[in-house]
Amino acid sequence: MAANLANRWTRLCKKFTSDEALITNCYREIRDHYCEPGRYYHNFEHLQSLFSMAKKHWAEIEDSEAMDFGIWYHDLVYQPGSKENEERSAQIAAERLRALGFPVGRTVAVCNLIRATAGHRISGSRRRDLALFLDFDLSILASSWNRYHRYALALRKEYATLAAAAYRSGRKAFLGSLLQRRHIFNTELFRRKEVKARANIRREIETSLT
Repeated sequence: MAANLANRWTRLCKKFTSDEALITNCYREIRDHYCEPGRYYHNFEHLQSLFSMAKKHWAEIEDSEAMDFGIWYHDLVYQPGSKENEERSAQIAAERLRALGFPVGRTVAVCNLIRATAGHRISGSRRRDLALFLDFDLSILASSWNRYHRYALALRKEYATLAAAAYRSGRKAFLGSLLQRRHIFNTELFRRKEVKARANIRREIETSLT
């Protein structure tokens, strides 16, 4: 998986720069972050899942390169429970994309993708790519129960330092907020899976958080 991702990164970056040392250094930074100890869900496997989803829905994406960079950097900084993860990830993405020669306007779009994952809500202009990106990121909610359950267990391991009662309370509040939304997903493509997502969420609450 790591080799495939490294090749993917190189192909993407070579569209904008010929500086191979820069490309390599940026990739190593990304790799080091996503391979940090304690990352049981927000890791390379998660990235690969989102890239596979982007490939599946490529015809719906307006700016595939911005989408790819958004996927690469959206969880670069990940400290469980921190409210600064998305902003710090976006700031690093802006710096690295500027160095790589990615256009400024499109870099802003990448950073908007990253920042939107803080609450998984779209405000202002409902750009298609932003809606798809957020749905890709939450698509695990509508997976099979076995896969969803593995995700829930992995997430709990990421919060291992948090007391069980505190984790249950926080997780239940987050999942409850999703159930209260009129729609969990932003696009019709994913709203077809809404029933499954809601069933999985309710099952987690009933079996693990009560």
